[in-house]
Amino acid sequence: MPGWLKIILALVAIFVLVIIGFGITGYIYVKQHRQEWMQASDAARRDGEAFAEGKDVSQCVDEAVRRVGKCGGLPCEISERFFVQSCMKKAAPSPQLCANVPPRSEMLHSARWAVEECNRRSQPGSQPCARLMQEVQRYCAR
Repeated sequence: MPGWLKIILALVAIFVLVIIGFGITGYIYVKQHRQEWMQASDAARRDGEAFAEGKDVSQCVDEAVRRVGKCGGLPCEISERFFVQSCMKKAAPSPQLCANVPPRSEMLHSARWAVEECNRRSQPGSQPCARLMQEVQRYCAR
């Protein structure tokens, strides 16, 4: 077997072992933190339902945007998405909220709308806010 082929096979083997190592590490990490994440999502849902009492959907979105602006990382952002989902389900309808919301299938228009909406809600350039707006699109698509 030529020397160059041995080197390529060794590199491929190392690459495969690294990928397997990342997979095992990821599995262990998720398994260790799963319960914690489930509790956080349940708490966020309960917070959303409690906040929704006497409020409309637009107020739910305002609160979620405010909260996601204080987030520090993906787990917090995900919790705020659970918050806004449950809040929007329980709150009174707010038809004006969905007036200019584009369908999720229009990706460029959706991205532009999300950025403009976050700017309007005092979260300019906030990626977590823009991702939170996907929940508004889901709500308005119903």
